[in-house]
Amino acid sequence: MLEKYGVFELAQQPHQQPFFIIRKKNTALQFASETHDNTYTYKPYNKVPWALPTEPQDYVTTLDLWNEVKECLYAHIDLPDTDSYEVLTAWIFASWLIEKWTIAPYLFAFGSFNTGKTRILEVLAKLSMRGWLALYISTASLYRPVESWHPTLFLDEAEVYGTKHEMIGLLNGSYRKGQYVARQRETDGDYETDFFDCFSFKAIAGTKELAKTLQSRCIILRTSSATRKIKFFVDEKRCTQLRNKLLKWRFDTLLSEDLEDFEDILKSCEDLVEQIGNQREVELFYPLISVAPTQDIKKRLIEYAKRSASSKLEELSLTTEATCLSAILQAKERGLMKNGKLLICEITGIVNETLSFSEQWKERHTSTLCSRLGFQKARGTQGKAVIIWSQPLVDRLRKDQRYTSSFTLPLPETSSKCSNSSNEQLNEAEKTSLDWLTKNQKDVPT
Repeated sequence: MLEKYGVFELAQQPHQQPFFIIRKKNTALQFASETHDNTYTYKPYNKVPWALPTEPQDYVTTLDLWNEVKECLYAHIDLPDTDSYEVLTAWIFASWLIEKWTIAPYLFAFGSFNTGKTRILEVLAKLSMRGWLALYISTASLYRPVESWHPTLFLDEAEVYGTKHEMIGLLNGSYRKGQYVARQRETDGDYETDFFDCFSFKAIAGTKELAKTLQSRCIILRTSSATRKIKFFVDEKRCTQLRNKLLKWRFDTLLSEDLEDFEDILKSCEDLVEQIGNQREVELFYPLISVAPTQDIKKRLIEYAKRSASSKLEELSLTTEATCLSAILQAKERGLMKNGKLLICEITGIVNETLSFSEQWKERHTSTLCSRLGFQKARGTQGKAVIIWSQPLVDRLRKDQRYTSSFTLPLPETSSKCSNSSNEQLNEAEKTSLDWLTKNQKDVPT
């Protein structure tokens, strides 16, 4: 943006050099080889890694343009959940107004091989603002381009990032506006720290789950093999026309004198936090709900957000913390608490009652999870580790929707034993095996 009085964007006609399209308040469109504001003079890049618009193109209404984009997505992509097309359309529109948001929601296309994940990225890259499909790129190659251009970034085959902590750090640190990613640079034998603003919309595709910290920043699209006929190749002409219309919509929206006040939408989002108990999920959907052209579409996006949050909470209920809390509550119900303390080995024994020998928990693992839940640890009788029961903490955890299942699980019929219950189970199994061998020895040939 040129201060707050104008907007300009890079464009290119076929077989010509890129140029600027400039739109200022109360003036006609301008086409120029450079532009400037009170601080800088800007000149076009000769080459950029995204498909450029050719010129702003008129559209009838925002709703008409919305439906055109959604129909284009439907023609190229087959998704199991039909409401996903509404979400993707909203995400594309929101990417063209990146200056308005403090949160850039990520997309994560998650599914097995050959389920259309790469096709989703390809089509979105053609329709999003500055959609850069960065294939097989190193982390070091992203910092400066993303800071310079704030493109909509698309990363395929995310499973390769599982062990690349630098990439995970870049993605985690650029989800919110105003955050900076630090990077060391060697200069004349010494090291200096550079800070990069990598805030941008991003979409990721992969066959494996992402790191939990990164996945919590994503709207998850679960993919499956196409069950209907879709376009074999991406319709470049159609996508170019839509890019041109979206550029015109961007100009119109950013420079509108009566720019929509999003206070009502923000209030509905605050109410939504109360309903689903997950502020992060509401943050992800706020830009999408804001750009929706009708109340009906806004309501459908809100319902999708609720389902998405519910699905994530269901997955969180399967975490080791939830399992540990369930065992703590069961230990108390069984009367194992003495003087307000529970033995960690007793808690471990309850967890191990339902696990195979190879999956058995160690007391050290249980101790870490108890601390993570907020319980204070101490040394009990005979030097055994205990946790101190805290009713206010338990009441607080009861209100956390991540742990709802921990308060509703039925108690196993068996009881816990503190002194290496897993070893006792193993010894019992060995005893049964020896009894069988003794009983059948007479049938074994000598």
